[in-house]
Formats: sequence, C-alpha cells, structure tokens
Amino acid sequence: MRKMNIAWGGLRYSLIGSVAICLILLLCAIMFSSRFETKAIVPDEKEMAELQELRKQDVDLENPMRIQVEVDYSAGKGGDWYPKEEAPVLEKLVEGGTLPPVWDRVGEEPLVLRGVEGEGRYGGSMYKLKDLGGVRMIPISLLRWSPQGYPIVPNVAKSYSVSEDQKIFTFKLRKGMRWSDGQAFTSADILYWWEDEQMDPVTNPGGPHAHFLHRGRAMKVEVPDEATVIFSFSEPYSLFLERLACHPWLCDSPKNFLEKFHPVKGDKKLIHEVMSKHNLINERAVYSFVKSRVERPSLAPWIIRTESVTPPITYVRNPYYWAVDEHGRQLPYTDRIVLNDKSMDMLTIAVAQGEATMQERYVRNQDYTMLMRQRKQYGYQLYHWLNGDGANWGMAININRRFMPGDNDGEQKAKLLCDKRFRQALSLSVDRKTIVDAILAGAGEPSQIRLPEQSPYYYKDFTDNFARFDPREANKLLDACGFTGRDADGYRCFPGGPPLLFDINYCSFTGEGPGEFIVNDWRKVGVNARLRAQDRSIFYVEKAAGLHDFTVWGAYGTFLPIIDPRYYFPFSGESNFAIKNALWYSSGGMFAGDKSKVQGLKPSEGSPLLEAMNAYEDMKLTSSLEERRRLFRRILDLASENVYLLNLHAPLSQLAAVKDGYRNVPMKGIYSWDFLSPSNLGPETWYWENPRITDKETSDIVSELGRITPLRPLTGNGENAKSVPGSVPGHDSRALVGSLIKWGILTALILLTALLILRSPYVGHRLLIMVPTLFIIAVISFVVIEIPPGDAINSKIMQMQEQGGTVDEKEISDLKVMFRTEEPAWKRFTWWMGFDWFVSFDRKDQGLLQGNMGRSMLDLNPVNEKVGDRLLFTFLLSLGTIIFTWIVALPIGIYSAVRQYSIFDYIFTVGGFIGMCIPGFLLALLLMFAAERMFGLNLSGLFSPEYAAQSGWSFGKAMDLLKHLWLPVVVQGVTGTAGMIRVMRANLLDELKKPYVTTARAKGVRPLRLLLKYPVRVALNPFVSGIGGIFPELISGGAIISIVMSLPTIGPMQLDAVLQQDMYLAGSMLMLLSTLSVLGTLVSDLLLVAVDPRIRMEGGGK
Repeated sequence: MRKMNIAWGGLRYSLIGSVAICLILLLCAIMFSSRFETKAIVPDEKEMAELQELRKQDVDLENPMRIQVEVDYSAGKGGDWYPKEEAPVLEKLVEGGTLPPVWDRVGEEPLVLRGVEGEGRYGGSMYKLKDLGGVRMIPISLLRWSPQGYPIVPNVAKSYSVSEDQKIFTFKLRKGMRWSDGQAFTSADILYWWEDEQMDPVTNPGGPHAHFLHRGRAMKVEVPDEATVIFSFSEPYSLFLERLACHPWLCDSPKNFLEKFHPVKGDKKLIHEVMSKHNLINERAVYSFVKSRVERPSLAPWIIRTESVTPPITYVRNPYYWAVDEHGRQLPYTDRIVLNDKSMDMLTIAVAQGEATMQERYVRNQDYTMLMRQRKQYGYQLYHWLNGDGANWGMAININRRFMPGDNDGEQKAKLLCDKRFRQALSLSVDRKTIVDAILAGAGEPSQIRLPEQSPYYYKDFTDNFARFDPREANKLLDACGFTGRDADGYRCFPGGPPLLFDINYCSFTGEGPGEFIVNDWRKVGVNARLRAQDRSIFYVEKAAGLHDFTVWGAYGTFLPIIDPRYYFPFSGESNFAIKNALWYSSGGMFAGDKSKVQGLKPSEGSPLLEAMNAYEDMKLTSSLEERRRLFRRILDLASENVYLLNLHAPLSQLAAVKDGYRNVPMKGIYSWDFLSPSNLGPETWYWENPRITDKETSDIVSELGRITPLRPLTGNGENAKSVPGSVPGHDSRALVGSLIKWGILTALILLTALLILRSPYVGHRLLIMVPTLFIIAVISFVVIEIPPGDAINSKIMQMQEQGGTVDEKEISDLKVMFRTEEPAWKRFTWWMGFDWFVSFDRKDQGLLQGNMGRSMLDLNPVNEKVGDRLLFTFLLSLGTIIFTWIVALPIGIYSAVRQYSIFDYIFTVGGFIGMCIPGFLLALLLMFAAERMFGLNLSGLFSPEYAAQSGWSFGKAMDLLKHLWLPVVVQGVTGTAGMIRVMRANLLDELKKPYVTTARAKGVRPLRLLLKYPVRVALNPFVSGIGGIFPELISGGAIISIVMSLPTIGPMQLDAVLQQDMYLAGSMLMLLSTLSVLGTLVSDLLLVAVDPRIRMEGGGK
C-alpha cells in the first residue's frame, strides 16, 4: 500500500508539472503572439497630414534653403555678428586664464550661421548610437553644401572667385582663425597638405586624390600670403567647386604639429622615439599613426580629448571653433557628442526606444512601421530626408572578376559576368514588385536605374528597360550566352562542365536585405547563387582584390550623379562592378603622359565604359546645365543597357530620428555622402530647447578641455599631449597601477605555488603536466590559424598587387616583414609565442609569453589596446554570473533533493528545464522587452547614456550600473544554474541513499548537521570539477548575448576576429582561452584535494 501511495504521489505531481508546463507555454503564446486586426483601420486625418508634411521634400532651386549668412566683415566690432558670447562651460576656463577671450579665439572674420528655427541655447549632449564619426559631423571643407545641396557656400574660406575660363580659383581665408591648440590656421597649412602630403611620394605613394587631377594633370597650388590660396588647372574645370565642397581633408593637416613627424622633413630622433615606443615598422607608419592621434589639432566644432577603446567615445566642443550665430554667440550650441557603438541588429530597436538624440545613419526603411508607431511614446520625431545617395541596397556585377591560373570555375564565371546578355538576364529574372511588397509593404517603386524626380538630371522620357519581370526573356538570353547545360538539380552550366556557384558578398552595412528573394528568382532560371556574409573590412579588401562575383552596397538613384557617378561607369574604387577599370580612370589613365604612374586596367577600345568616361570628361569642361544633361543622358543610357548593377526600387527616404526638444534640425534636407551629410544640415546650430546638464557633466567637459588624455602618450614625456594653453598633459596612472597589480598577483601566485608544492607532491605532479599540455595546445592553436587558406594580410597584399605601382611593393614588403609571412611556419610560431625574446630581449620579439598578443592584421593596432577595458568588464560580469549561479543553484539543488517530489521540487524542475532550453539571447530579448513594457526601463548596455560618458564614480552611476547589471547576470546564469540544480539534486539524492547516512540518522545525528557535513560535501565534487570549464567563460562571455545587449565584452571581439579573418588576433584569444581552461582544471584539482580527503590520500600515495 505504501509503495502504491508513493507511486500515486509521483504520478500526481508529474501530472501537475505537465499541466504547469502547458500553462506556461500557453501564457507565452498569448503574450507574444501577433495580433491581427479584422476591421479596416481608418487613419487619423491629423496624423496623415503630419506624415504628408514629413514626406514633402520638394526642392526649390529658385529659393534654396541656406544656413550660412553673408555679412559685412568691414563692420568689425560694430557688427552684430562679431564674437562676444561663449558657452558657460568655457567661461570658467577664460576666468581661470586657461583660455583667451572669445573674440581672440574665434577671429575677426568668423563663419556666420543661422539655424532653421533661429537662435539656440547652450548646453546638453547629443547622443548617437552608432556612426563613423569624423568628416560627416565635422564640416571643415573650404566650401560647404547647403541643406538641399546648392548653393555651395563659403566655409573655411571666407570668400572665393573663379576666372572666366574656369581655370583659376582664388580663395580668401578667415583672419584670426585657429586650430584647436590655439595655433593660427593659414595658407601654409593648405600648402603643406598639398606639397608634403598629396604630392609627396613617401607619405602618399599613390599620388594626389583624383579630385585634384584634371585631364591627367595635377593642379597647382600657390599661396601669395597667409590668407590667400590659388588653385589653377591647365584646362577648364567646371566641377572643381563641387569637388572642394565634397572634400573635407584639405583643411585637416596642421603643419606645426605634423611637420616634425614627416618622414622626409621631420625630426628623426623624435620619429624613431615614437617608432620604438609604439612598435611601428617604418617612418611612414609613424606619420600615419600620428595623423590619427587624439593629440592632433583640429578645426572641427567637436573634438576628442580623451582616448578610449571601448564605447562610448566623447567629442567635446572646440574652444577655438571659428563660427558664430547672427548675434555673435560662438557655436556650436551643443556641448558634446556621445557616440555609442550599438550592433546593427539592435540599433533600430534602440532608436525606436528613444535612446538617440539624433540618429540617421544605419536607420533602415524596413523598420519604418515600428519607428513611426513608437515615436510619440518615446518622444522623438521621424524626419524623412531626401536620400541623395540613391537606393541603399544594390548588387554590383563584377566584370573585372579576377581568377588564378588553373581556376576553371573562376575563368568561366569571369566570362559570363563580362557578357551583358548574362547581366540583362539576371535583371529580368528578378520579381521586383514582389520584393517591394514583401519587404517594404509596397512603399517603394520598382526600378532599375531611374533617377528621383527632384534631381536636375531626371528625364521624363527615360525608359527603364530592364526593370520588368520577364523570366522567359531571361532564359533566352542565358541560352544565347552558351550557358545551356543543366545538372541533376536543374542548375545551368556550360556544356560538359560543372555547375557554377556564384557568391553574393554583403556586410553588416547593407545586411542580407532581399538577397534570398533574388537567389530564389535566379534559381528558377537555372542560376545557382548563395549569400555570403562578411565583415566590412574583409568585404572591402576582397572586392578591392577583384575576387568577388557580386557585392552588395548602394545603388542607382543619386540626386546629383555628376558628383560621384560610381554606379554609372568605372569612376572610383567604389565602382564595385569594375574596380580595375576605375583605378585606371582615377589614376589619370585617359591623359597620363607617364604610363608608369597609371594603375588598374584600361577598358577595351570602343567599349561602353570608355565611351562613358569620355562623356564625363566633356561634362567637366562645361558649366551649362543643358549640355551636362545631354552628356549625362548618354552615360545613363549606356549604364541602363549594360546592367552593371542590379537595383530593385527607387530611393526611399533617409529616416532620421530626432528627439523631442532638440531643435534647429531641418525637417527638409538632402542626405548624401556627396554633401558630407549631416554636416550640410548645420549641426553646429542644433540645440536643446531645455538643456539639462549636471555639475558632473560640466566638470567632465571642463576637465577634458583642460588636458588631452591618450591611452599612451605619443612620446615618453607626453609633451605632445599639450594642446590648450595652460593645460597639463594627463598622467597615465593606469599603467602604474596596472604594473603594481600585475607584479603583485604574480608574486603571490609564485609564493602560493611554492607553498602548495612543498606541502603536497600531488600538486607538483599536476603542475609538471601543465607544461607539455600548454605546449601541445599552443601548437594546435597555431596549426588551426595557419591551415585555413587566406587571411586579412594576404587579401590586402592581393589588393595592392591588383593596383600595381612600384611604391605599393614597398608597402607589401613592410607588411610581410611585420607579420613574417615569408618565414617558415616554425619561426612564425616561436615569434608568436615569444620564444625569440629570450634570445634577443628585443621588445619587437615579445609574444604571448610576455603578455603581448601582437597586432591586428586589419588596422595594425596592438591587440592589447583593442581589448582595453573589455577584459575587465567581461571578467566582472562573468564572475558575477558564476557567483549568482552558485548562490542560486546550491540551495535549490539541496532543497529539491531533501524534499523530493514536493510541489516546489516540481516547480524548480520545470523552471530548470525551461532555463536549459531557452537560448540566452532569446531570454535577453524577452526580459528586455518585459522590462521596457512593464517598467519603462531600457536595460541594454551596462550604463545609461548619461552615465556611460561620465568619468569617475558617483552614487547615481553605481545605482545605474546595478540597474543594468542584473539582466546580463541573470541571462548568462540561467542555463548554468538550471544545469547545476539538476546535478546537485541527483548527486545529493545518491548520497542520501547510502548506508552511512542511514547509520548516522539511527545514531541521532541532527539532520542539518548530517546533511551539510557529509552528503553535501561529497555532492560538491562535480561542482568543483566544473570550475575548469568556467575559467574561459570569465573572459569569453556570451558573444551573441553581448551583441544583443550591447555589452562591451570580449565575446563580440572574438567573433569579429574570426569574421574578419584576423587570424593572429583570433589565435591569440584562442590560446588565452585554452590556457585558462588548463589553469581552471588545475584550480579545480586543488580544490578537490582540499574538499575530498580520498583524492588527497590517493595523490599522496602516488
């Protein structure tokens, strides 16, 4: 009877558990199921009117928008525009004597800007979730585009004039204008940029930028005085003003700072000091390194003063910025920009939750419904700017496909890609209407190459011949190419040959998009293709090397195609369909007298590519709009017939989320790389209607303006860190503290190891086993990173070889020397590990044994610096996860074993199974969704935006960390906790059934004492032995979870290293994780020796 009761009790609780699981699943289905409206939705008239106003992006060429204001500089101090007021954060520095008065800093001829809503207020921060930074937010070109393109207005230049024959362009600079370090900006800086950078064969082996080559000849630059610059050409150059407005780097080379590091003119002692300190390979590498440093002065409205390798990156206002509003108030209004680094997959969600002050880049139309629906709830408006760059998803067809000798598949693919009938067939086989309806809910207009109606180069009578869906005609064209064979699966091939598989390369910038639709449409006509995701850096390297079949990037539909006609003929390195031909054209191949300076490949005589190039060269000679339209029509017709690019729809609006209360952001505007958007929209004039800034934020900004804080000073004494007069270079106390901690821990470990060896020979035995184990792991890790064909360096070398040129060979040689690619594998292994250092004691031979993880193959930066604070964040987060797991799992496991088949035992069992089954990233998404919906909490990242940029600690920052920290700890700990509960329960149940427990109970030992002293102690063995697997998790973290939650941990970096084929970075991290596994195993063995006397006695017996 007793056994029947026990069985019935177990069955009853099993039924209860099953019902509970069903109820939980039903509840989840109800909570997260889609809701479909059966009634027709009647749009609100007010909202529809608002939407129509947002979408209204008409361009009035007769009365264009303009932010720059023309003033009479002869009025001097009597002008209302004369500099007289500055931001409150700068007043303290002026009062303390750190900064001169505002009129001395700005100069007597400032740029005057007027926001679209008028005068603004000082203060506050602009939070952005992801951006390239740099030129798109720093308008420092000589001339500047207006919000809707034309007119082109003075910017760094005060004024300009053009000769009647359009050969000579004279620019007057602004008096009193200064770099961010207080040094004067003069024509000498522009002359330095031209003579010592653009024209210098050492610093710029590729020669001057194509913008400054006209009909095969470089422009001439003259500087009659400090305030005048003259550019001259041998033939008329009607597009030169547009070129200058597109080029921001002309005014970004401070001569006083850079000249001393110049490979030819610089201070050799100083150069070699930097080379030695930062382990750089040559003098040219030193110059490139210095140009990217935080110490380099700038003309930008916001500048970086504190270097950081982990987000966020903070830009603070430039005290010497040379622009004012109409009332003489120095710009910008906003004190700082805080730039985060959200993953592409999570960025739109963050935008929709109102995390950004202004975010336009990477905001996609595919998420339009969500962004519009949530704008009122989260306090932002969604602007619909005219997309001047064209469609943001297009597929370039590589007619310059490179193949190696003996690569038959590559040769056949190259033959097909060069055949325009094959390209036309690919376009005709794509059902654009279905794609637009499925992905964009029908919001787009199917198109192949048509321009937007607002463009000056829109042609009403143009016929988009290959935008239609016609698979029958596509099959005819494919047969005409000789591509008539079929394999067993129906895929086409050349008769007697194998089927061809085409790769479609894409990166995170564009995403997969409608790629699967295209692959399926092509499959129906027998063309076999697959999508191939790549990291953006590898994507660029491979396409530049000519190894791609198709690449996904932008597409047709640009507002001003004459500025950057990259999609219409081989114009630049971004003409992905014919990069070798583009290199020939952009290096002056059509007119160059010295053919040795020409790179790339010349198109065949009579080809449509060459015809389009000639037409464009004629366009550059004329300023007549009608003549330009006539010439571009021919270029357009040639591109339409030859189908160099597969486009799907007409350009959609460029969406921009602007936080409520952030003013002066134009509702109408054209967003384009050609216009350096959003700098053409006047970001200096944007302001908060009610700026909120804490005392801590103010003190941080003042502190950053007072000193520059690099990760490592440029030189040993840090002299180059000084920028603002009176500032003091930052002292790198972190290095001292880090050294003390490192050597302190090492000393403690040595003493502890010696003590353990003396007391237990078993420990010494285990330590001896570690040495060969680690060596074998090192060999295996090195073999793993060496076996796969290709890597980032080899791809980059192929890219340089493709471009040709004698100077490129030196750069190739430098890369080979840096990474020792031509040495035997065993020598590279000893160098990678750091064995060579024990012979040479040279800093350049340091490897993993010395704590040096080497350099990234892609950006050549030290891996140790790239890791930065990520290692600490990952360690703390993972340690918290482990502690959480043990604290929760141990008592629950003990309870479940002691109270077997109780209601709570079943609840814990069901919860454990669910925790083990739900992927961590999905649980993170669900908890983030629940926290946002139920409590209004945004829990991505480790800090809220306002605290992420704050230096030091405060009570508010600590509480903010705790508010965010619990979620990643719980998410990463749930799976491990669930597993450990099951292990502890099973082990303890096994121990409780053993005779010694029954005997102890019979002798009257108290239950709690009995439980903890014997069964629990023995049941802990599996927990302790599992520590070896936990150690690697301390720094690896969950990569996908970290990406979803925007956590600055090691996991995403490891994943990026593999995707980027940065094999030495990936290999170093693999070796580090393997070493931690071995150390973890050792630690678990030592703890088992301490916990279990049976193991200790066995070890001692040995």
